[in-house]
Amino acid sequence: MSDRSPVTSTFGSAGGSEAPWVALAVAAALAFTILCFDAARRETPTVDEFAHVPAGSAYLRHGSFALYAKNPPLMQMLLAAPVVAGAEVPVPEDRELGKGWGPWRYGYRFMDANAPAYFDLFLRARLVAILAGLACGGLLFAWARELFGVRAAALSTTTFFALPEALAHAHLATVDMGSALSILLTAWLARRAVLRPSGIAFAATGVAFGVALLVKFTALLLAPALLILVAIALRRAPARALSGVGIAGVCALGVVNA
Repeated sequence: MSDRSPVTSTFGSAGGSEAPWVALAVAAALAFTILCFDAARRETPTVDEFAHVPAGSAYLRHGSFALYAKNPPLMQMLLAAPVVAGAEVPVPEDRELGKGWGPWRYGYRFMDANAPAYFDLFLRARLVAILAGLACGGLLFAWARELFGVRAAALSTTTFFALPEALAHAHLATVDMGSALSILLTAWLARRAVLRPSGIAFAATGVAFGVALLVKFTALLLAPALLILVAIALRRAPARALSGVGIAGVCALGVVNA
């Protein structure tokens, strides 16, 4: 069964060169990058960043994951990776409990320990969020192109890069843009697994879902949608779908518990 939309023939695959449409998406991505970098360079840390980046730094440096239990640790660690890449960056011991204002009290200790380079460290972390935003746009372009052709892909991607919500979240060192990327990737892979089922496709879906769960608990909201896709797959090929669901579940649990 084809995974292309019927409207492709009337909107996305009309004659003419694809280059101008690809150039439009690239120009939008470039403008997005410039705006996000400029905001990341100018703005002081927000209240969420004030806790996220120090917590991720503590996770990487000390191996304890109890400091900020309101969110899973993966995105915080990715944000903090360029921060603690140099051994010269001091990361205090995380004596605070991950309850109440504990993560923010630790944030003050992290700030005091890194006062001379504090804003530069946050700029490093924000670059990770900008990359996640660009990856979201790239995945959106690929998916829209599959469904509706290059024109729709360029227009939808340009719209995404111009969204105030995308610009706002993509220049901050929080978990939101990483969550958007991991959820979008899971949905894309799940659809492909249903349309073209294989062990690799289901395994990739499970890994992506596991990663999404490690980024933000919001990814649990994917479960009902994934169950609907499973029901569709069961109607088409019950035996293959059941084995695929098992593979995806094992991979997701493996990622979460790795």
